[in-house]
Amino acid sequence: MKPVKNTYDDILNEIDGLLNQGQIGDALRLIEEELAMPYVPPTVEAKLLQFKTIAMTAKKMNEEIHLDMSEDGILSYLNQDELHQLRALEAFSSMNMRNVLKLVQTAFDKIDSRLLKCLLVKLTIEQALTETFSFSDEGLRYEFIPASLTLPEASEGMILAKATLRKWLEDDDPSMLKLCLDQLELECLLKLPQSLDEDEAFDLAYGILKTVFLMLSTEKEFKKFCVDKGIRENGHLALFN
Repeated sequence: MKPVKNTYDDILNEIDGLLNQGQIGDALRLIEEELAMPYVPPTVEAKLLQFKTIAMTAKKMNEEIHLDMSEDGILSYLNQDELHQLRALEAFSSMNMRNVLKLVQTAFDKIDSRLLKCLLVKLTIEQALTETFSFSDEGLRYEFIPASLTLPEASEGMILAKATLRKWLEDDDPSMLKLCLDQLELECLLKLPQSLDEDEAFDLAYGILKTVFLMLSTEKEFKKFCVDKGIRENGHLALFN
């Protein structure tokens, strides 16, 4: 007598194998077929339901990993929360934005987060778009042509601010320097579509240094550091006059 094929153990092993191979659709189809049978032993049904949960979770993850590059897909992202709007920016970064100029302006209109707006401005600068875009933030209206703007890291003010922070910290505290430079990059990004001017560089570098320093140490130590480095604020020794 030949062995019976497709016993419950065989079916469960087949589903397990499909899941391990990433064949989620085939696994779900087989699970649904078995659950639709007139009778399923309780222990088998429990295992099938467990597999279904695993399969549905994997399916959801696969859908989230897949980036919809269509205009409808990007618009769908823009109409959702900030995480989905960030996915829209990811899609923009992987395409020629000249082909979707109206959608880019729609993105500026729909996104509320200043950070995401500035990231989008940065993307338009990187692609040197010559269209005029606009957005509002905190009661101000910005209009700009990306091709005429400078990336934050290339602005004269940021270059000078970086050099100033390195002069103060590079030899004594590279870790604090890294924190300060990261904060500088963020603050310059958040200024877009405006850029940091050279005459703003010292004040911004000093403000970042003070903020980061006091997160890690005391005001007394900060004052001593300023004296040791000869750091001056507004032409006077910082914090002492």
